[in-house]
Amino acid sequence: MKKLRKEQWVALGLIVCVLGIVAGCVALRRSIGSEKPQSEGVLDALQESVGETQQVSPQVKKSLPRGAGAWLTAGTDFPVKTSAEQARNGIDEALDHAAEYGAAVVFLDAVKNGEAITVSSAGDTVDVLRYAIDQASKKGFQPVVCVPAADVIQISEQGIAGKPEALSALCKTYQPDVVLISGLKSLSFDLWQASDSARQEALTKAVEQLHNAADEAVPGLVFGVESSLVWSNEASGTKASYESLTDGFADIKGWMEEKLIDFVYLSCASLTTDQNVPLKTVTAWWNQVAVDTGVALYMEHQVSGSLSNEANGLLPDELAVQMSIVAQNGAFFGSVLDSVSALEEAQYGDNAFVKNYLTGGADNVKKAAKLSILNYPDLKFTAKKDNLTFFGTSVPGTEVTCNGKKVTQSPFGCFSYPLSLKKGENTIRFIQGNEELRYTVIFDETLIRSVAPMAKTYASGGSKLEITAIAVRDANVYAKMNGTTVRMKPGGGDEEEPKQEDSNFISYIGTYTLPKSQADARNIGSFTVYVTYDGRTAQMKGGSVTVNAKPPEIDIPIVTPDTPPNTTKDPSDTTQGGSSDTKPDSTAGGGASNDYFAKQLTPYQNNGVPGFARMCEVTSDDAETLPGNTSNDACGPTYVPILKGTFDYIIEETSYGSNRYYKLKSGRRVYQEDVKEIAKGHMMPSNSVKVKSSSTKGDTNITIATKWKVPIDVAFTPQKYVNSSDNRPYAVNSFTAQSVDFIFHYTASASGSVSLSGSNAFSKAEWIVDKNNLKTTLRLHLKRTGAFYGYSMKYNSDGSLTISLKNSGGTSLSGYTIMLDAGHGGSDPGAGSSAGWEAPATLAIAKKVQQKLQSAGATVIMTRSSDSHVSLEARHDAIRSKKPDLFLSIHCDAADSSSAMGTTGYYYTPYSYDLASSIHDRLVSTYRDQIYKGTSVTVSKIDRGTRFYPFRVTRVQECPAVLIEYGFITNVNDRAALTNSAKQDLLAQATVNGIKDYLKARG
Repeated sequence: MKKLRKEQWVALGLIVCVLGIVAGCVALRRSIGSEKPQSEGVLDALQESVGETQQVSPQVKKSLPRGAGAWLTAGTDFPVKTSAEQARNGIDEALDHAAEYGAAVVFLDAVKNGEAITVSSAGDTVDVLRYAIDQASKKGFQPVVCVPAADVIQISEQGIAGKPEALSALCKTYQPDVVLISGLKSLSFDLWQASDSARQEALTKAVEQLHNAADEAVPGLVFGVESSLVWSNEASGTKASYESLTDGFADIKGWMEEKLIDFVYLSCASLTTDQNVPLKTVTAWWNQVAVDTGVALYMEHQVSGSLSNEANGLLPDELAVQMSIVAQNGAFFGSVLDSVSALEEAQYGDNAFVKNYLTGGADNVKKAAKLSILNYPDLKFTAKKDNLTFFGTSVPGTEVTCNGKKVTQSPFGCFSYPLSLKKGENTIRFIQGNEELRYTVIFDETLIRSVAPMAKTYASGGSKLEITAIAVRDANVYAKMNGTTVRMKPGGGDEEEPKQEDSNFISYIGTYTLPKSQADARNIGSFTVYVTYDGRTAQMKGGSVTVNAKPPEIDIPIVTPDTPPNTTKDPSDTTQGGSSDTKPDSTAGGGASNDYFAKQLTPYQNNGVPGFARMCEVTSDDAETLPGNTSNDACGPTYVPILKGTFDYIIEETSYGSNRYYKLKSGRRVYQEDVKEIAKGHMMPSNSVKVKSSSTKGDTNITIATKWKVPIDVAFTPQKYVNSSDNRPYAVNSFTAQSVDFIFHYTASASGSVSLSGSNAFSKAEWIVDKNNLKTTLRLHLKRTGAFYGYSMKYNSDGSLTISLKNSGGTSLSGYTIMLDAGHGGSDPGAGSSAGWEAPATLAIAKKVQQKLQSAGATVIMTRSSDSHVSLEARHDAIRSKKPDLFLSIHCDAADSSSAMGTTGYYYTPYSYDLASSIHDRLVSTYRDQIYKGTSVTVSKIDRGTRFYPFRVTRVQECPAVLIEYGFITNVNDRAALTNSAKQDLLAQATVNGIKDYLKARG
């Protein structure tokens, strides 16, 4: 066995004669990878001699084609925590993307704990590795099965041992042509306290065992290992922090010399800016070793770590330049992208450079080159910094100047050029030959525009005061209130338009917890917001804040049908704040007679219990409510509208900006204009409820008798909420509810059963009585997790409550009623310009969606079918009155910057998330695979996510309701799609397919 040793350089020796480049390789269908991309007219910077091509074994020649490769990881490049069908589709898409980048080899990372990953759903199971191998072969790739070293090499206190039986079983099952033992660097040797040389010898023996086992299972199999980029610093003249030989005990060079391996996969190429491990130096060293030993090489390129951005200073051609350096060494069979999907995160066209290089070499890159600025597409804009860096591309070999000064270019013509700005207007000219880009940049020193609240604020003690500011993007923003520093984060927007992500100014939010209330109200002063940006600071003062006095306690007497109130006793002529003369009842509610519910109780009359209290009656239909523990004007789906006719106790009055609220005992706030104050209302006893009837014909309808009209909450359990992109605590990652709860406040008893025998949405119902907190819950269990379709509630003329819940309409569109809302219209053209307006685009798309839905059997309701104005309230009310099964509002996005592009899905209620996500995902796929196919536009630009946002039209409970931004009308590329009939048709079909996906998932 090899002992730990130091390798000495041998100067200018052992020049190996090339016997031939692989002629019989599988899939030599592309001129890519380590083909010699430097043709005669190539860039001077890359005109270097190509290293010798090693003589490798016929088997290696057969199974390892020269060409680019792509590493495909289960769970990263294709989904595995999903349905079997989606896993298959994901693998096919990943392979297609690899083909777009000219890959000839795919490295399949789909083995975990020594076994292939499988995905099962609804009786359908897919072996991910088997499917990937078969599909890769069919599509002309050479598949390589990657096996984690930790799965087949065991390290214990006793030593290191291979697990050849595990690798043998895998090879016998899948019969791969090529196997790669990956992740040697991740092995931990801590358990075995042995010398370095002993560890090295043992690891070498384990690798030999694995190679023999694989070759025995599949004779002629090509066997490789993954190695770190540097074997030994002394040998390669590098200064790497990790050496394969001394840190990982993997004597890769020795294994090559002893023919223990057929190829080496190097992980991963260093950046061209890395002075400690110069890529040119280290690849030349490996090339010579490979030539000497007859072993093939592949070089991995870390996509995510090589993408250009303004922070890391890398240029968009970084990956392409890395590959060109590797390609100068003939022992390398190809360059491998560690993740094709990661290329979709490129901001500045890195993916275009990679694709052009891998599919046509350096000449192809040069052919596509032109003068352009990547990070500032608008020729006129306002800057908030006094220094900017322009990232650009140009024709390599031809001089570029900026305001007369020469710009340094990379081998493929990219550049990064810093500039200082003076206050006011600046003219910047980039010139190359006859091409000129002339910029007008206005440097604006304003850092903060506004803060809120500016008006006097009255709030509950202990509640959360939200402080907002409109300030410059990427600033450090904080507020000071009552001696406390409040950190502020990006967020906010209003109910019609979320914060504009591409503007220089954005909204910031901070939360301050107010002191607890005391006997008297007290003014704690005003707050000040501070902004620091680019070495400059600014501040702005907000309004004063008063903490309300501690409100009196209100005790509600518990009275059930079994212990009727004393209707002969005169109530005390005092405002309720103390104890009741009526004793709490200790028995649960039972089967009361209907006579008990015949007469409704109200605060306008004596209800048989003593005292008075400040109360209110809801006078608006479905009055919107807000959290009681906050002070702002932001609503949330966990606080549902309160029904007209509902009575509640007023605890105190609060304000925020121009809005005035009542805080209610039930834990919510309500706008004062939506209720009628009852200054001296008669105290109410506890409420009782009883099921009057239930039916599952059509919808599930449950009618409940109530003694008085109490506030009702609605909750989904279990359901996890997270902070949204606007820092609101109402976003979801999936709808996980298994039941829906209708929570009756001030209610001490319940009786009667709910029949759900004919429902296809609910399995059972139960009453849960919490007498201590005077809350009674009707819990309806869903038949399928997350399968909930909307509800409505109303109080009837006799005081009873009817809850209507939608049943499932099945997986086919036939029979569904879908409301389509084309945004804007008439006097409101929406966003845009003379180049294209939002309103006509949304109507055109809506009509195409309408036609396709109707063809599939759905009934479609349009909020507008012509260029007419429809108010937000009218659209909102249409949903409530028509009660469709699904609601979709169609919009186009807009931004200050013309570079902003892509589609976004929005939802409000958690059960609307899946519909928004399904439609959004289909739109992203359509943009990627059809509209923008073959362009440099990446998924990171197209896919802006599925987000929570309180748009007015989505704040409904009757059905899943979503708003989709189909693209940016202010972006030239998106606008071309949004205003083109053929592209509109593609977007409409994607919409319908998304709706079908949603229905099918709930089947």
